[in-house]
Amino acid sequence: MNKTLLNFYKAKDVIPLCGSILVGLLLFNFHSEKLNDFKPEELGVGLNTVVKKAFLDSLNINSTWIYDLENLVHSARKINSKEKKIVLILGASQLHAINNPSINSELMVEKLNKIPPNGSIVYLQASIPNANYHELYWIREYFREAGIPIYCTCLSICYDDLRERPIKPEFLKFIEKKF
Repeated sequence: MNKTLLNFYKAKDVIPLCGSILVGLLLFNFHSEKLNDFKPEELGVGLNTVVKKAFLDSLNINSTWIYDLENLVHSARKINSKEKKIVLILGASQLHAINNPSINSELMVEKLNKIPPNGSIVYLQASIPNANYHELYWIREYFREAGIPIYCTCLSICYDDLRERPIKPEFLKFIEKKF
């Protein structure tokens, strides 16, 4: 092996690098705990963009992160018990983030639930940041496994969602717990 390559792997070179990374992570963790409104799911959201939660009759009608899905299924059970048809909208953060929000800004799911067809349809939105279609499939399966009858499933299509990416590790952990 090349002597230069061996020098790279010497502990005296690697230890400062690992120490720097560790200090950076500790500082990030320390500062994020000091912020009352720190939300890791919003870390990739741009400036002047907010993540919004939506409710209908005090029931959660959207998810913004993997861990919100359980609350959304719980709300779906209550909605289903009222004999309402559920339309499930699946997508990425474009569904739960609002750019340059104003006081009256609403999510699509909020606007859809205000349309008065006959009151028998309720729209629910399940979205996670940077969702790919594999993850959206598993979200739909999660609702099926939970016994929630879905009248219709709608997919939000964004160009960047068409890239094939692996399923996120935290999403795989969620799937493993639920299935």
